[in-house]
Amino acid sequence: AYGLTSLRILSGTKLLQAGFSSPGKTSVVYYEPPKASLSTGRAWQILREHLAADLYACSRKSGPLIFLQHLLHPGFQVSLGYRFSHFFHQIGWNFPARLISAGSRFLTGCDIHYRAIIGAGVTFPHGRGVVIGSGTVVGRDCSIFHSTTLGEHEGDGAFPTLEDGVNIYPYSVVSGGVRIGEYSRIGPGVYLTESVPSHTRAAPQKPEIRRKQ
Repeated sequence: AYGLTSLRILSGTKLLQAGFSSPGKTSVVYYEPPKASLSTGRAWQILREHLAADLYACSRKSGPLIFLQHLLHPGFQVSLGYRFSHFFHQIGWNFPARLISAGSRFLTGCDIHYRAIIGAGVTFPHGRGVVIGSGTVVGRDCSIFHSTTLGEHEGDGAFPTLEDGVNIYPYSVVSGGVRIGEYSRIGPGVYLTESVPSHTRAAPQKPEIRRKQ
């Protein structure tokens, strides 16, 4: 079912409200501390809900596709690899999580850490060269294009947070503990180390064009 309506952070059995949401239409992001694990049934439910949302988003953005075409879509292959590796992480089986993550990296060319938190309906157009670090949080309905990096800044241990509906365009880098506001657009070719407000576009400086002498 795709109609998920609230942004939740699950910490063991305690339910915490996250700090970013949009009125009436917010993300679904699940988080569990490294030493805690969800029940297999609960983790399986989350996996099914997120894969259904990913399929819906893929169809909405790429046009109607039959099931087998979804499996061949490069962006959905990236989602499959991440979702299953994160599923095993959620139930405390880190070796299968690492194994699936490594296999997905080999097959898709995308390095998405199984500890990263990625909400429902996130798409990876073209699905190549994406790097997402272990502490990164991505809200719902984001689009992360090829050759982009979301990670820590010079080993500071802080990772970026993307709110709902953010688009990260090709060859962009979002580095450090920054927050990208909902429905913002980053790139292409932007190196970002500062937070960005909601509904904002961050663009690189226009190239200087000179007539040949």
